[in-house]
Amino acid sequence: MDPTSARHGTAAAPSAAVAAAGDRLQAMLAAWLDDIDFDEVTLEDRLTFVECVVAHQVRSAVRSRRFELAPHYRRVGEQMADELRAREAWRSGMSRGAFVVSGYPRPRSTR
Repeated sequence: MDPTSARHGTAAAPSAAVAAAGDRLQAMLAAWLDDIDFDEVTLEDRLTFVECVVAHQVRSAVRSRRFELAPHYRRVGEQMADELRAREAWRSGMSRGAFVVSGYPRPRSTR
């Protein structure tokens, strides 16, 4: 039995065509997110946008009987959402001054 089968709980590596389709979706999402990169667009707006685009792509893949694309598109959407959340956490930490750059001297105590 193949150890990468779905019975063992791990998915086989996607074929080159499936991986290329996922890469195209990720590039499209990144470009579209750059198009809406305004201060008034919130993280929730971006996540909703990614969710809607991925849902549409999954439905299109299933409708055209490309069942192998649907789970890969979902993973691309999940990765993009995780990247957006991480970027937002980084931005909010930077705006609050929560990050300390190592290697720089700490201020001296005024005692």
